[in-house]
Amino acid sequence: IRKIPEILWRNRRTCTVYTTAEPRAMCLGTIIYSSVDRIVWGVSDPLCATHATIECTPYYRKKRLVLLGGVLERECEELLNEYVRRLPMRPYLHKLLA
Repeated sequence: IRKIPEILWRNRRTCTVYTTAEPRAMCLGTIIYSSVDRIVWGVSDPLCATHATIECTPYYRKKRLVLLGGVLERECEELLNEYVRRLPMRPYLHKLLA
């Protein structure tokens, strides 16, 4: 396990990050700053605005990123919905949901 970061660092430009949901700003920044050039996600989220975030950030625009969304979208949506259904109810949420 300790060698994984070293292996990834040496091969980061050949890596692709796969994720069920479109990466939000903090995750997107982490991926980009780690020099991974390809990001693939399943479920797109218009609130994330990944493409817009990249376009309005000069540093990100300089990167040669390959972005691909909507891959296995239905399956990813089912996974995310199942995850949300299985979340234990938090006491503070009862007030919000009531």
